[in-house]
Amino acid sequence: MSSAMRFFSSVRFAVSVTLHLAMLITLMIRFNVGTAFLCMVNDGSNTTSAGQSGADASPNATAVHQGEFDWDKAYQGWITATYFYAFVIFLVPGGWLVDRYGARAMLLSGMFTAGVTSLAIPELTRLHSGLLIMCRAILGATNCVIIPSMPAVSRRWSLPGEYTTVFAIAWSGFYLGTALNFPLATALCQSSWGWPGVFYVAGIISMAWMVLAVVLVRNDPLESGLVRGLERDSFQHCQASTGTARKVGLGQQSRECRTGRESKSVPLLKIFTNFQVWNVAIAFTIGLWNLYSSTIAMPQFMKTFMDFDLSQNGAISAAPYLLLTVISILTGRLFTYLNTVRGVSKTTLRKGFNFFSNFFPAFLLLAAVLLPREQRAAAVTCLVLSIGLTACVFTGGPYSGSSDIGPLYTATIFSIAACLGNVPGFVIPPLLAAMTPNDSRDEWVHFVSISVALHLFSSFYQLFFWSSKVQPFSREEPQEQEVSEAPPEYSLVVKDGQTAA
Repeated sequence: MSSAMRFFSSVRFAVSVTLHLAMLITLMIRFNVGTAFLCMVNDGSNTTSAGQSGADASPNATAVHQGEFDWDKAYQGWITATYFYAFVIFLVPGGWLVDRYGARAMLLSGMFTAGVTSLAIPELTRLHSGLLIMCRAILGATNCVIIPSMPAVSRRWSLPGEYTTVFAIAWSGFYLGTALNFPLATALCQSSWGWPGVFYVAGIISMAWMVLAVVLVRNDPLESGLVRGLERDSFQHCQASTGTARKVGLGQQSRECRTGRESKSVPLLKIFTNFQVWNVAIAFTIGLWNLYSSTIAMPQFMKTFMDFDLSQNGAISAAPYLLLTVISILTGRLFTYLNTVRGVSKTTLRKGFNFFSNFFPAFLLLAAVLLPREQRAAAVTCLVLSIGLTACVFTGGPYSGSSDIGPLYTATIFSIAACLGNVPGFVIPPLLAAMTPNDSRDEWVHFVSISVALHLFSSFYQLFFWSSKVQPFSREEPQEQEVSEAPPEYSLVVKDGQTAA
């Protein structure tokens, strides 16, 4: 049986899918209130786009029918922004909690709280609209432990060289959730449940996910009775080899199978002042800037200059997110193959994927705004491809490299990068309004030029400065252990005295 077939029939693949569903649910919880406004709020104030933060505004929002609340756009903006502010404020503490007290505990408690809160929203909102704001703040805070738990669990459930595949499958849940959120929420609004159904379904799905996660997810794969045979042998050998790998010159590179014990302390100062940690944050921030600017601003450009309303075409509206989902997963598998089979180092691969997913989308995005109205099909194609190819930044580039540089503190590094990376959600909407007061093509070209410049900067910056070497703050004392010959499930690719990292 091939390595790929062994992976897709394994428990760790089931865990990857479980994490994928967690990210999908998290994304839907973030977006669903924006879509629910369409059937919660009276016709006179049911437009969501102007009053929402860019990171929280649901794509493709259009009116559904009259609702029961008289909220203006400013108040709707406060409701949606509350989640976002809580998310940014508590994200780094959330990552610290995950590394300090365990990814499984934080993941399950966060999802349980989010599910209960979602179920309570309809009744609490009818009691007082201020309680909806409180619920949104709670959801933002709970997602601060759910999201950093994902890379931490992914690392624990990865055999050497396999982390990027597990991470990519999990991360792609964000994109699929974005594609599914609007049509699902709209259908629920129009059902007999009405707008409460949007929140009830999110809560019910969260509770159902809890059952699956309790069965499958463990801090240590060897704690799971479902892990058997060759897969269990592989994890046992991998964990045993951690100390000896350092002794024989493999350095810190085989940490993806570290045991389930938690760190006694998290060296926050050393992490915050580490150069490679900030490289992860830079890569993620630029990646999200370009993704947000494309998904928030470009539909408006297409409607104004191309006479093409993306929000009225469901297939094309979903295409970028479906493409992001597919490319994310393919990138993870390709990364694993090149690293473990071909022996290409992780540093080289992350530089290469980052360059590819920044350099080419820059010119595709520029082409989308320069093409004439008569070539709108080509412009839409360029836009969709530009968005889709950015998936490689997140799953093959430095952002997923937090486990490379700090395997003991993956969640903390991840949360620092995500905290900085969400700044574009605050900046892009007002910047777009300031730079395009007359909606002229020249103004739009100037706005898009910022994204093009950031794409090109990131392409070359990471080529010079990224390294996947484990950083000093994440090194443990050597533990001398006897290690038997590796089982056939995996192999460590040795290159110049160390694994391909």
